Amino acid sequence: MEALIGVLIGCVIGNVVAITILVVEHRRWKKDKKLEHLRAEIRHKEEQYLSVLSRLEDCIKSEGDWNLYMAMRLRLVLRDEKNIVSVLQKMANRNISRQEMEKEYNKIVLSMEKSLTELDKKRNELML
Repeated sequence: MEALIGVLIGCVIGNVVAITILVVEHRRWKKDKKLEHLRAEIRHKEEQYLSVLSRLEDCIKSEGDWNLYMAMRLRLVLRDEKNIVSVLQKMANRNISRQEMEKEYNKIVLSMEKSLTELDKKRNELML
């Protein structure tokens, strides 16, 4: 009888350990997947931002050769930014000076940096 009780206790302990390991591994897997997703999102945004910024620099160099494609691209890339519409309106103005255009360009760069910083912050929180 004591042997049977010992076997049952051993079985219960073994099952509890196995379930605990499964739960811990599942949590680790979820965390790794979130981290992987965030890293991919950061890479994707960096690529988008670099592409847009290079075209925007060309636009500034050509004294405001602004086109609809560029405006829509910026709008898509910075869709979460609230003041992007006013920035686009200012940059679309043909009478804007180069200095003003560079000022608006800097606003866009700051918005992009802010977005990437927020993603980095999320990634760092997950890594803890």
